[in-house]
Amino acid sequence: MLKNDTQKRVPLMAQLLLIMVAAALLVSFVAGEVTRQFGKKAYIGEMLNHSQRMVSLISASALEAVISEDTPLLQSIVKATVREEPDIQSVRFVNERGVPLASWSRSGVNESSETVTYTEDVSFENDLYGKIIVNWNTDRIHRQVDEHVLWLRLWSTLILLLLTVIITLAVLKVTVRPLSKIHRRLQQLSEGNLETQLKVNGSREIYALSESVNALCQAMVENKRHNEELEWARLALFDAKERAEITLHSIGDAVITTDSEETVEYMNPVAEDLTGWSLEEARGQSFSSIATVVQEDSREPVGSLVRIALEQGEVSQLNTNNLLIARDGTEYSIEESGAPIRAQDGKVLGAVVVFRN
Repeated sequence: MLKNDTQKRVPLMAQLLLIMVAAALLVSFVAGEVTRQFGKKAYIGEMLNHSQRMVSLISASALEAVISEDTPLLQSIVKATVREEPDIQSVRFVNERGVPLASWSRSGVNESSETVTYTEDVSFENDLYGKIIVNWNTDRIHRQVDEHVLWLRLWSTLILLLLTVIITLAVLKVTVRPLSKIHRRLQQLSEGNLETQLKVNGSREIYALSESVNALCQAMVENKRHNEELEWARLALFDAKERAEITLHSIGDAVITTDSEETVEYMNPVAEDLTGWSLEEARGQSFSSIATVVQEDSREPVGSLVRIALEQGEVSQLNTNNLLIARDGTEYSIEESGAPIRAQDGKVLGAVVVFRN
């Protein structure tokens, strides 16, 4: 299931490549639009400067014709000017009252074309005699700007795509391949292969991740070894318990063991016969409820050897003038001894009592 889900997901390299290509195209588009705006302003500013110089020359040469309102001369000046400037759409001369003196308009020009108008006064010694009005067609500027933007976008896209390939290869080497090795190692760990150590060359973060995987592998090895030791100890303990129970079942004395709360945990068949309680019935009962011991002469209850063994932590033995009263009232003359059951650290875990009939 996990493998199928993994195969359905898009690889990291594909995601990075798509993101970087999209970023490259976006940057190329934005750069083109910014260049278009600044390019238009630069070209139009250059056109206006050229128009100013040109119109100043025309104004100086047409001064007498404007003053004398010599229309044929002005018309010839206009035609001579537009022959040298293909971007001029129209030229008009007007006198100081705004009355047209001469005009020219280029035919076959698209009416929707964008134009830029430049106006220059025709004057002499601060006296205004007329104006010259020039309309420039900006279609050629737009074409030049569009061509420039196209080439800019083309080259910027190629450069960014090349940069994307370089970055992608670098990311593949320093990130994706090390991560793939780490992923394969984790798969091996999940399959139980704990022997191979991971060696990865990469960034500090990748190296730290690989060391964490190695630490995890080492911890799993230690845990496996610990579990094997526990299993061995459990089997050894089970074997020892089996041997102890066989031994206790085989001896002729009654044996009863309790925990630290005087609760019966085990009794052998001889103890079952003497007390009248089976192991299943006695397990979980208090020792005093299944083994009633009294003095043979006075019939007074005798102190519990289990309690003495638990409280004093020593082996104790009662005199032989005691009686064990079974569950059905049968009385047995017994010898009774008790001892504590200790752990390896000396802690008292319970007690064992032996009755000899």
